[in-house]
Amino acid sequence: MDLAARIGAAGRIRLAGAITSNPLGGDWRIDASAIDLVPLRPYFENRTNVIVTSGAIAAKGRVSFAATGPGGPRATYAGDVAISDFGSLDRPTSQELVRWKTLTLAGVDATSDPPNVALGAVALDQVLRATHRQSRRDA
Repeated sequence: MDLAARIGAAGRIRLAGAITSNPLGGDWRIDASAIDLVPLRPYFENRTNVIVTSGAIAAKGRVSFAATGPGGPRATYAGDVAISDFGSLDRPTSQELVRWKTLTLAGVDATSDPPNVALGAVALDQVLRATHRQSRRDA
């Protein structure tokens, strides 16, 4: 299988590798860039107190999936991930929470069963944490 697609205005993804139907599974090389995070918010925001206002994700590595296994379906990823131009708000207060230019996770090794994530290196460029100003009222 060799699949290339555009996602949104600037996002691109390419998957190349094998897929099996019985049992369902696959092993692919992935190269994704500039995939907008904002349309993906419904998949992760309801579990957090963070509202993502901007950002794009890129990934380059190898992903595999097997529908059967001792503990059920299993997915793995090995490679690099970057989140760029990220912005967020604190859900309870709607104030700016954190933003950065680039967060790079190199040497990611992730497995779904058992759940495990290992990172080779983390680099954060131009992080800006919001400062919450509190007004003081004199009595």
